[in-house]
Amino acid sequence: MYKLLILAFALVATGCRSEALETGDSSSPMGGSPEDTAESAGAEDTGPSRYGLLGRSGTAVVGEDSYSGTEELYFTSDYGEGDDLCRLRYSLSYVATRTDCDDCEWAFDLVLTDPELVTEVGKPDCLSTVGVDSSTLDTLNNTTVSYGYNPDYIGHVQVLFVETDSGWVPADHCSWDASAGALSYDWKDGYHTY
Repeated sequence: MYKLLILAFALVATGCRSEALETGDSSSPMGGSPEDTAESAGAEDTGPSRYGLLGRSGTAVVGEDSYSGTEELYFTSDYGEGDDLCRLRYSLSYVATRTDCDDCEWAFDLVLTDPELVTEVGKPDCLSTVGVDSSTLDTLNNTTVSYGYNPDYIGHVQVLFVETDSGWVPADHCSWDASAGALSYDWKDGYHTY
């Protein structure tokens, strides 16, 4: 199930962020405004819509053969500027080194453990926003994901890579300090109405 969440997030991220990653433009997480996104999806004008931001953020300490960190899935109201409507947190730990990400300086298989529901504010619920809620939270425990890192993607930006069924794809901008091993990212998957 977690691989499906990663795939869905990666497809949204790569489909919507590819222009921003290729140009290095980080001013808009979608390559356009939330209103542009709704219009391009064929949304009808049925009155005022509220938009929330779906994403994930994480921090980790990464070494040559080590990765220890936490990640949070979130859905935040008011274009990402308001309250958390849903937030899940879990640990990510090193399982194995990967050598098949040609664009990556490092790449690892990671295991997800200790998932916890930090915030769920009724409507919309976490199941409808991030794909998991309190009744399905345990299905995430001990699932795996694969992340990689490119320090100079297209010549000018640090990028977190993720493995999908289609192979390794760039997911979002990140920051990694090799001397301290400190990795951080805020992977914005897109704006959605609620």
